[in-house]
Amino acid sequence: MPDGIFGGGGADGTVSVLGRDGQPLVQLLARDTESVIGAGQTSRPGRLSMYDGKGQNTVSLTTADASLSLGGNNVPGTISVLGRDGQPLVQLLARDTESVIGAGHASRPGRLSMYDGKGQNTVTLTTVDASLSLGGNNVPGTVSVLGRDGQPLVQLLARDTESVVGAGQKGRPGRISLYDATGQDAVTLTAANATLALGGADGAGTITIAGRDGQPLVQLTGSDTESVVGAGQKGRPGRISLYDTDGHEAVRMDAANGGDIFIANGDLAEEFDLADANIVAGMVVILDETGGVAACCQAYDTRAAGVISGAGPFRPGLVLDKRNTQRRRLPVAMMGKVHCLVDAGPAPIRPGDLLTTAVRFGHAMRATDRARAMGAIIGKALAPLDAGEGRIPILVTLQ
Repeated sequence: MPDGIFGGGGADGTVSVLGRDGQPLVQLLARDTESVIGAGQTSRPGRLSMYDGKGQNTVSLTTADASLSLGGNNVPGTISVLGRDGQPLVQLLARDTESVIGAGHASRPGRLSMYDGKGQNTVTLTTVDASLSLGGNNVPGTVSVLGRDGQPLVQLLARDTESVVGAGQKGRPGRISLYDATGQDAVTLTAANATLALGGADGAGTITIAGRDGQPLVQLTGSDTESVVGAGQKGRPGRISLYDTDGHEAVRMDAANGGDIFIANGDLAEEFDLADANIVAGMVVILDETGGVAACCQAYDTRAAGVISGAGPFRPGLVLDKRNTQRRRLPVAMMGKVHCLVDAGPAPIRPGDLLTTAVRFGHAMRATDRARAMGAIIGKALAPLDAGEGRIPILVTLQ
């Protein structure tokens, strides 16, 4: 048999390197079913070490930690799985400038598939449609982008009860920015000040809420020529409702009946400067020389301007000329229902009685002298007062 050749002629070949105890620690085995290079025994892990031309260890395969190391000692490492044509189809590359896991070649798209403990494919990255799929097979998917402290700052979460796009953490507010074809920020949603900004950068912004048929039913539109809040479509009238702090509808703009505005409060008022600091809601006021108002203090005063709005349960439904000045201002009801201070001393008051200014400061009284009442009527009583002073609802109708 030639030197260095073992086996053949119907016999298996074996080369063994034995330890001090006579046990084979390194073996080369040729069998009918396999060819084996073996290293190691019980309590003595095996290692395959290969050296380059400079005597540097660049390949190590060890059972101590079940690891394969390629490269090092100034040599980059590469693992290649070749196809039938000898082309690398799967590669692990370690370069000075990058670390690469590569799969695929011309006409043979690459795919990375990972399986859970039950053998289910839960992660797939493929070049066929340039897609990354996480989850499935009863496993929820999650994509997390971590900060330097290891905390998730951006996440995509798929749960049985919700689908979440999350951005931000404590001390680091989240922001979602979308850019147009020119690279301009056209949509920004930020948690820093809880704002959504659409448009800008030469683009008009629009928020649309569509119905089941895809038609826009509510829209906020900002263009170069107009700013629009729109609600409704053909067959589906629009409505704008405003609610008070108790959750009751206080103002409604309803297009259902051709365009109605409903206001829960009671009167149409206009603000005036006050000439008297003692004026309060419910008082009857007259015009003074400065264009402001003062409390009435004489009967049948033709300077009557109305009643200070806001007494009792009634509040002004619409206030005109509301502005900031150095002087104190209050709304004066000129039409509608208000609560008014009245004096029944001159005559008992019944619902429907015409009311005029009284001598008592800021009060109204029943107008019994029709001749003197011309131009001095402030409204009609809506409730009775038999005697004394009080506050009753009235209907302001200046005459």
